[in-house]
Formats: sequence, C-alpha cells, structure tokens
Amino acid sequence: MGTSGQTTRAVVAETRMAKEAGADYVLVLVPSYFHFAMTGDAIVAFFEELADSSPLPVLIYNFPGVVAGLDVNSDMLDRLGRHRNIVGVKLTCGGIAKVCRVRAAFEPEEFCALAGQSDWLVPGMAVGATGVITGVANLYPKVCMRIFDLYTAGKVKEAEQAQIELAKMEWGFAQGGINGTKWIVAKIRGYPAESWHCRRPYPKYGDETKKAWISSVVEPLAAVEKSIGDRGAF
Repeated sequence: MGTSGQTTRAVVAETRMAKEAGADYVLVLVPSYFHFAMTGDAIVAFFEELADSSPLPVLIYNFPGVVAGLDVNSDMLDRLGRHRNIVGVKLTCGGIAKVCRVRAAFEPEEFCALAGQSDWLVPGMAVGATGVITGVANLYPKVCMRIFDLYTAGKVKEAEQAQIELAKMEWGFAQGGINGTKWIVAKIRGYPAESWHCRRPYPKYGDETKKAWISSVVEPLAAVEKSIGDRGAF
C-alpha cells in the first residue's frame, strides 16, 4: 500500500494505518516539498528512520518525475538495502543499470529490484529484477503475467515477443498522463463515464484527438488479454 507523505511522522502514521487495514508492505516515495534540503544523506536517513518504526516491510518508490527530480541512486540503494526492514525498490526512473547493481549487491530475498513499468519487464528480469509493479496490470493483468511466466519458464523468445507487443501498447497507455490512463482503463473496462477524472485541480482530460490515438494504440491488446487462459497455461 502506498503511504507516502511529506514528513517522517506522517508516513510512519500512514504505515501503521496500512498495517491495520491488512497491507503486507508499504511503498514510499521520497518526501519532496522541501526538495532543496533532501540531500543523499537526508534521503537515506528518512527511509532508515521510517523502516525503524514501520510495522510493515518498506519498498522504496523511486519516481523522480513526481518528487522534484529527487533520485535514489545506486549508492543510496546499497546503503538502504542493508536495513532489515527495507526489502526492495520500485524503479519508475527506468534505471535498468540500477537493477544490475542491486542484483550484484544483494540476493533478491534480502533486497529486490522491481521494474516500474511493464515495457521493460523482460529486460529487467534479464539482469536481476524480480518482477514489476505496473499500472498496465489494471488493464491487461493476464498479458503482464504471461510475459513473467514465459520468462521464468525459460521460454525467453516467446516472452520477448510478448514484451515487444506490450511495449508498443504501453507507449500509448502512458501518453495521456494519469488522466488519460484512467480514461482508457474506464473505457475498456466499462466503468462509468465520469469515474476516471482525477481530483481537482488536476485538469479534466478532454483532448478528443489524443483520445482517439490512445484508443488505437491500446485497445488492440484487449483481444490478446481475453484469449489468455488460466495462469500457467502456455
């Protein structure tokens, strides 16, 4: 469960609520309101203090694009991965080289690296990622799991081909931003027309030309998703 916030105290409180709600892990961004003060040492100290107090294992959520460019680099990950209650990192920075360095330093059972987008699931697993946390799984979960299962079963060429098709789709999935993402999921899944708007002041998504283009890129994979049977059936 995501429990990000702008102060250590607030995030610790959120993690305790997550525990009460039945979560198994917490996924936490770098606090960024006072981003100019968040040095490497400050970022490491934040996660260590959180992990010391958290009743749940902590996954670092590295997403510089939403935290004023703050990046948890490989040196920080090497330090943080040694904490008994910090178990991994979601790399929405796209840093596949970080996956390599995490795998070189840790066994996955100690500290794992997860892709932050499904369009590099296979490349990530090839160098040590243990999987992916991806928004695309809200729309095409079977396609994502098929790629994972094919790769782990040693059917690498088939996994690569499925990955290529998914990557083409994910480009369209991502181009509308969070509102476009919610819109296409609602459209394909049949959710109510007004259910996909983000909270204000985020602007409503109304670019009809872009909607048509996103639909043309994303919707064709729906047939593949529908055709996939139970997990493990290749």
